[in-house]
Formats: sequence, C-alpha cells, structure tokens
Amino acid sequence: LPTGISMESHDTLIPDLKEFFEKKFIFEEQQLWLLALYTYYTWHYDRLETAPYLFIVGDIETGKSRVLELLKLVCFNSVYLGTAVTNANIYRVQNEVRGTLLLDEFEKEFADRSDPYAQILNSGYRKGSGVVFRTEQIGKKFKPMPYVVYGPKVINARTLPKDEALLSRCFIIKTKSYRKDQIMEAGISLDFTKEYYREAEQLRNRLLGVRFDTAGIEPKLLPGIEFKTQRPRYAQILSAMVSVFPDNAQ
Repeated sequence: LPTGISMESHDTLIPDLKEFFEKKFIFEEQQLWLLALYTYYTWHYDRLETAPYLFIVGDIETGKSRVLELLKLVCFNSVYLGTAVTNANIYRVQNEVRGTLLLDEFEKEFADRSDPYAQILNSGYRKGSGVVFRTEQIGKKFKPMPYVVYGPKVINARTLPKDEALLSRCFIIKTKSYRKDQIMEAGISLDFTKEYYREAEQLRNRLLGVRFDTAGIEPKLLPGIEFKTQRPRYAQILSAMVSVFPDNAQ
C-alpha cells in the first residue's frame, strides 16, 4: 500500500514506471510500455465499465514470477494469491480489497462454461456483470450472497488456457529465457534490493496522488483515436484502458 500521497511529477509518472520495470528485468520495448500503462490503469479501473486482464506466459525460468513480483509492488491494492489459488480465494479476496489480484502458476484447463474459474474470470472484467453468487450459511439458514469479482487481474502460467473467451479479455506478455551473464551484464540484480522497494513506494505514493487528482473526472478518449483491431472486445478493452491515461500518453 502507499505510505503517503505525492502530488509531484505526475507528468512523468508513466515513463518513470517504464524505467522501473526496465531496470529490474530484460523486457522488449513494447512489453515495457504495456507493463507501465497497465500498472497506471489499475489505479483507475473502478472508474471504468471494463477491466482488462494481463496474462504472463512462459516456460520455467523465464522470469514470470519476477514480473508478477514487480507488478505486486506498484499495482493498485495488489494481492498475491500464490500458486495454490482456489476459486473461493478469487471471489472472496476481490470482494474485500477491490484491487489487483495476482495469480501465480495458474495452470487451469477450462473444460466448459460451468467451470467455476471460467465463470469468475469471464464475468469479472465487466462492472455490470462482475458478480458471482455463492450460498453461505448464516446461522441455521443458507442464503445466496453476492461477491464482486470485477477488477484487474494478472495471471501467470506456463501455457495459455484453451479458452478464447478468457484470452479475449487479456493483454498477453510472453517471457523469454536469459542466462545469468546476460542479466548481470544488463545491470540487473538477481534479488530484490532495498532500493527496489524504495522506488516502488515512491511510485505508489505518486500513483495515489494521481488517483486523488483525477477523482470525479470522467475517463474519455481524445478525439481521433482509433484502434486497428476489428474485434469489438479488443477495441473495448483498449478503449477502457487508454481512456484513463493523460492526454500525452493517449
């Protein structure tokens, strides 16, 4: 969580987020911008009707967990659910924190639409439908209780799920394998340092400042912005994320 509210350097916040990721792991340029922009978007997702996800896919020892740990440090109200996540973890935690959920080693094969994970994730990207009901015992009676599952989620897995509906809600980053000497040559520490945590704390405080500074302002795209995709859902998640960016970032 932030430790304070910083109203300084809002204009350079997104480039500074990009630099934060750039100094902590080896990414391609497009991946760096996606990580920075997705992080920024998580701090404003509750002003939107659509909450796209981020899917990180790669083989073992390609840095997937590293990416997840970095996002955990700077995303809005981030909660790391670990590698043994259950569907109850997802809907109960999201209902409580209303933040960014991080799911590690999420190797799920959705057999059909009745799969509880598929139901939660596929409905959780839309504010209007991002609710699941579960029967809970209250005293001696059982009552259906609503749980809000709407919100950004970062999913980490070795392979992409065979679920086009879920993938259509995601931006995808594919990680690569790098040797130790390549990482060291890039000046990247294998372990997180105290400086990493200090940088992340300063960024969180600035991101909170922007959240307060833009409260009550309706997100919208600048006139003339168009997307190349012809798929409605892709255009939907792009429009949602870009609409919360400052004009220069749009």
